Amino acid sequence: MSLLIRKETRMLLPAWVAALLVASLPLWHWQWRNAVPVSLVLLAVAVIALALSPFGQETSYGTFGLLLVQPEDRRRFWRVKTRLLAFALVSALTLFALCLWIAWGWPSSANAMAREDLISALKMSALITFLAFSGGLWTTLLLRDMVSALFCTFLAPIIIYCATIAAVVRWISPQSDQFATIAYGVQLAYAATGFLWARRLFLGAQDVPWTGGQFSLTSVRQVSLRWPAFEMKGRQNQWTALVKKELQLQEITMFLVPILALLHSAALAILYFAPHWIGGKLPTDLVLQAVPRLWSGLVPLLIGCVAVAEERRFNTLESLLCLPVSKRASFAVKLAVVLIMGIVLGGIIPWVLAHFGGVAFGDVISRPSLNEDELHSFVETAALLTGVAFYASTMSRSLLQALSTALCVLVLTALGFDRFWDRILAFKSLSPGVLPFPILAWPTTTVFCWLGFKNYKCLQIGWRVWIDNVIRAAVLLACVTVTAFWIGKLW
Repeated sequence: MSLLIRKETRMLLPAWVAALLVASLPLWHWQWRNAVPVSLVLLAVAVIALALSPFGQETSYGTFGLLLVQPEDRRRFWRVKTRLLAFALVSALTLFALCLWIAWGWPSSANAMAREDLISALKMSALITFLAFSGGLWTTLLLRDMVSALFCTFLAPIIIYCATIAAVVRWISPQSDQFATIAYGVQLAYAATGFLWARRLFLGAQDVPWTGGQFSLTSVRQVSLRWPAFEMKGRQNQWTALVKKELQLQEITMFLVPILALLHSAALAILYFAPHWIGGKLPTDLVLQAVPRLWSGLVPLLIGCVAVAEERRFNTLESLLCLPVSKRASFAVKLAVVLIMGIVLGGIIPWVLAHFGGVAFGDVISRPSLNEDELHSFVETAALLTGVAFYASTMSRSLLQALSTALCVLVLTALGFDRFWDRILAFKSLSPGVLPFPILAWPTTTVFCWLGFKNYKCLQIGWRVWIDNVIRAAVLLACVTVTAFWIGKLW
């Protein structure tokens, strides 16, 4: 194996492992048919993170310029990167299809609906993988910013699909098989065009991207657009400076969040002005909650993954640890800002859009099923995702590595709860109000905060740090499992 192939394999390995783990979900989930949308979303996140890795990791580590000046034909680098990426994506897709086939089984000819659902899930997973392969390449080469590339890879197929509906709705019903064929054809054409464009971008790439460097909301005609920006005029409180620094680190996420709000507004406009575009194929509540649910899953992950991993990527973590502020204080400020932003931007705001957006059009469309109890669900989900992503960020050197780690932690946690929750906490004999879970949540959270703080003080992350975290986390979860089992048994 050549050194180039070994280097590219190491670059893909974290995201590849996460994609394979997510692809194995159908074998483990006991209610797979009810979890198809969630599993497809997780698969989309995993394959997009994998597709962003070949050139995204080069950009994150600052080696993209070195790659361009190597005394070698760029076409060889392109072939190696794209072929290894294609092999990784095909392996993940094959594993997902195989696990889905084993878990679901091939329905008999009498159950035509189940057979159609299975084929539809397989087609959708294949299309998601192909779109991620193309979108991950051209977005990283064009933007060279991983948060922007991740958002664009997600949103570009959705926008193209909506544009396809608007273009052909006068002649073809969106519920017809003919429209499905057209939609698949348009998406495949977009994927092929994106791949060819990515190849052209790489062969003619320069060390500086087309935006002139890192995207930044500085000013337009002397008017400041960076609302968290500040000028060091006179003496400033140290805590205020730390908070503002954290806000600046998250500014690209805060800029891209309104795009999701516009997408949700477009869904509401379609329901109001053209409800026949949706017809009876999709429930109204599903359309109302699609973007907010996607928002509440994606935004907290990004906010948490950026926190520490991007500090290491920008080489600013060492300077932060050398400030005349204790390491515990700076870690606490970073964690507090990330949690508040994750809960507000990834929990409260999506709930407001999903709830009051539907109420505003209540005379036209059915009132959404969301209520005040759903607010707790949004907030708890956002807090959990933000905390897991923040812990993964303390163990990573870039956004993509943190995202892959967070996916692995979430999937393993979900599988553990799915398999052992009923047995450990005696769900069937105890009511939810008296479960001993809150008793164990606080010690577990405290220990993980301590592990995150130890990782936060490490400037370089290697295998020793990973092994140490895996061992400590495994011991902690084993202790929690045993304790919860005995508490549930003696409760």
